[in-house]
Amino acid sequence: MKRLALLLALVGCVSLAVPAAAHNLYRKPKVGASGQVFKFRGTKWQPNHKVYWDYYARPSDEQSTQEGSVVTGARGRFRLRFQDFNLGRHRMCFSQIDTRYARGSGVAPGDGRMFRECKRYRVVPAG
Repeated sequence: MKRLALLLALVGCVSLAVPAAAHNLYRKPKVGASGQVFKFRGTKWQPNHKVYWDYYARPSDEQSTQEGSVVTGARGRFRLRFQDFNLGRHRMCFSQIDTRYARGSGVAPGDGRMFRECKRYRVVPAG
């Protein structure tokens, strides 16, 4: 009986964690003029928690040149408006630590699963 209760508790904890595929990220436009605002929108992220963003000057860069964070709403959505003047191809990545997984598995919140989604876009000369 104790094994059944433990098994059900374990299954319940695992089912609370949202799979990585559930995190959506959209960007608009894919190609824009220098100085244009690029809009990034996320859905199905962990509600009421920070999502960290990293801007990469080139898609192949390993080190970001700008970073920041946004907070998701009660439905797990966020929006970021980013004005870009740098010509070329760029990459914007968003990441979030799944604190529900950390809490349910008994590990420290900073040691939970990290969800990460990236989108590439291109800036062309205005005119």
